[in-house]
Amino acid sequence: MGANAYSLTMWASILQEDCPNGDISADCLGLGDTQVTAAILSKDSGIFFGEALVQPLIDALQQPLSYTYHVHDGAPLTPGQPILTLLGTARAIVQLERPLLNCLQHLSGVASITHQFVSALNNPSIAIVDTRKTTPLWRKWEKKAVVAGGGKNHRMNLSDMILIKENHIQSFAHLNNNQTLSDCIANAKARYPQHLLEIELDSPDRLQDWDLTAADIIMFDNFDFHALQAASAYCRNRYPNALLEVSGNVTLDTVCHYSELPIDRIAIGRLTHSVRALDMSLLVQ
Repeated sequence: MGANAYSLTMWASILQEDCPNGDISADCLGLGDTQVTAAILSKDSGIFFGEALVQPLIDALQQPLSYTYHVHDGAPLTPGQPILTLLGTARAIVQLERPLLNCLQHLSGVASITHQFVSALNNPSIAIVDTRKTTPLWRKWEKKAVVAGGGKNHRMNLSDMILIKENHIQSFAHLNNNQTLSDCIANAKARYPQHLLEIELDSPDRLQDWDLTAADIIMFDNFDFHALQAASAYCRNRYPNALLEVSGNVTLDTVCHYSELPIDRIAIGRLTHSVRALDMSLLVQ
């Protein structure tokens, strides 16, 4: 199945989930082809994202609708601000209302929390990056929303880069093949020179156990702050060409504490895995 067909299938599935056998409420009121105008308004302060998704939803709905955006991706929103105006039949608009709002609210929530983290960190030399903790089949859109909020994307999928994590390391330890992890890292980089190689450290002791010269990125996972200070200074000196990444338990209240560390990026799962949707409403005028 091609990308375009897959996309159309996804949008059609979203609409089918919400309206599997017709909109019986609209049928009872006889709304039919009555032409109406509707506006989507923000009820929250935040960052908007989702400009490109209204057209594929309309295409999947297969009913005539026109629309005008009043804001664009990455724009700040305030309560009461118009986002989008729709013109079409009442039946089409009420059928589109909830799926469209769900998508816009969720993705704008991703952009908004990303913007909050970037603002709280207040250091443009350190990137706020996302993770693979995304909604199934929504990763592309959620990662675009992160960028709209001022963040940056980590890998898109398992094929994008070599990222050796704790479960890889534990599984590797069971192989008993007399190869050290340091050798394995060097061999992996030699095998895939066009891919970035990242290694996750779960303890400062690992810095003494392994040679990380081949690593492009060194991740400090769930280090306490004092250990992180020492580990990042050590790696900046010993591995000056490697990017240094922090992950684990970084919150909006604590992210500012990392702004003076010699690190390059902070990975935050909350950008996508537990987002509060930005409040919006659709009103027929």
